[in-house]
Amino acid sequence: LAYMSCQDDCNTAVEDVLNQLHFNEHRLELIDSLIPEGELRDNLFRTVAFDYLLKHSNGFQVDEFMAFLNKVSEKNRHATEINNLSLAIRQLSPGNTLPQLKVVNLLGQEVVLTDINPEPEKQAQVFYFWSGREPRHLDNLTVRIADLQKKHPEYSFIGIALRTEPEQWKNLIGQKGLNPNLQYRATEFERFAHSLVIYHPYKSILSKDGKVIDGFANITTSF
Repeated sequence: LAYMSCQDDCNTAVEDVLNQLHFNEHRLELIDSLIPEGELRDNLFRTVAFDYLLKHSNGFQVDEFMAFLNKVSEKNRHATEINNLSLAIRQLSPGNTLPQLKVVNLLGQEVVLTDINPEPEKQAQVFYFWSGREPRHLDNLTVRIADLQKKHPEYSFIGIALRTEPEQWKNLIGQKGLNPNLQYRATEFERFAHSLVIYHPYKSILSKDGKVIDGFANITTSF
């Protein structure tokens, strides 16, 4: 219904409708008008919110979307979760400081994300994320990172392991031939994933001197 409404009434190319703010406002309006208060209504609002926010993570229209959502869904049981996501997205806008998250290096030392700069001669850092629970994904990433290191020698490509036990992490670094000086491990997965909005397997972050350049880069398409 929202799609047809945009197609008939909005001055937007059909192929662009799904990624537009106003289309998602139509979706929210339909839920508001058709679904009575209750779990289904709240869940549908959450679905639209996550769908839009994660696709439009550059932050340019986050404020507008959240204002509209809060107007039609004041008492949503997922309000805190949705608001936290929108805040995390804003935090990763270009020019902002990276969240003060801690990771561990191979020596067992804690390092704050903003202080990581193992190759100071490089122009910027690219953080990418992997897990020992997903070996095929790690294999794909290893190939991609090796290729990017050749294409972009000006960047330092830094891996951060999530949901990976210390011994497994160390073993995988050796098995995959990863540079140990460029590998770190996160010990608080939930906080890390939420703060850095890691909802995509190829999510990466481009930063310089602890400041965000691109908080929503894709390791397969952005470089």
